[in-house]
Formats: sequence, structure tokens, C-alpha cells
Amino acid sequence: MVGREALHEIRRNAPPRGAGRVRRCGRAARRSAGALLAVAVLGGAAWAGWRFITTSPLFRVTHVQIEGGDRTPPGDFQNAARGMEGKNLFTLDLEAYRPAVESHPWVRRAVFYRVVPNRVRVVITEPKVTAIVERGSAFVWVDERGVLIEEVSDKDLTDGVTVPLLVGAREVEGFDAGR
Repeated sequence: MVGREALHEIRRNAPPRGAGRVRRCGRAARRSAGALLAVAVLGGAAWAGWRFITTSPLFRVTHVQIEGGDRTPPGDFQNAARGMEGKNLFTLDLEAYRPAVESHPWVRRAVFYRVVPNRVRVVITEPKVTAIVERGSAFVWVDERGVLIEEVSDKDLTDGVTVPLLVGAREVEGFDAGR
């Protein structure tokens, strides 16, 4: 059995009540502060990185490359290309340029790609010509869906066209050949 004096001695040397709780709370506060600091540092680094790539002259569009158009001269899209040049590659809204390119009669679809560090690549899909149709006094290119593309030039007729020529077709009331 332990005497009274021994118990008093143990109590005098023991840490005060609640000291363990204070130590645990301090540890949790340090952990939380460390996690908060890590999040702040990573957030700041992400912001600085985004700011760098969206404002650096390294990522300004200097060249627009147009591919896939056999019948579409790249010069036909110079206005769209000029609109892209000088703008930041990552903030450039490529979808805004799609209607201007796809409005060309020889473009069925245009797909835009960002090429780091400073180029935009445009891949054009042209309609597949399946016939030439006589329409009044002119001849018109027609694709596989029956869409009238554009009038055939005299140069095209003399270059050895290899698609059928439909003559004598008449327009049907209520039929709309188009996109």
C-alpha cells in the first residue's frame, strides 16, 4: 500500500490536468496550418503557371496551317487565319472560327488543333463529289448526299472530270437540295 506522502509526491511531479489535451490540440493546429500552407503554395503555383502560359509571347499564334483541302486553296481562309495570329494559343476560342471556315462550299467539316507552342492546325474534310448536274445553263458539282456544292468552272470541265454528268434533270417542286 502506498502512503499518503507517496501519493502527494506523485501528484506534485505529474503534469497538470489537461496538459495532454493541450499538446494534442497544438499538434492538430500545426498539422492544419501545414496543410493550409501547402494548399496556398500549390494554388499560387498553379495561378502563376496559368498566368505565364496565357500572357507569355512564347504562346502567341504565329502560324495557321491548313490541311486536307484538295479543291480548297489555303488562301481562301486567310481572313480566319489572320484573326487567330497574335492571340494566345490557350485562350483562343477556336470554335468561333469554325463557321467562317465551314461556310466555304468545299468544306464539309473543319477540325482545329492547338500545336504547342505557337501554331494552329486546321484539318479540312471536303465533300465527296459524285456527279455534275446540269442546272439551267450551268453545271453544278453534287456530293454523295445530293448537296449542290458550286458551279463547275470551264477549267474544271477541261481538266478531265471523272464523275457522271447528269443532263436533262428538272427541279422537283418542294425538293430542297442543300445542307
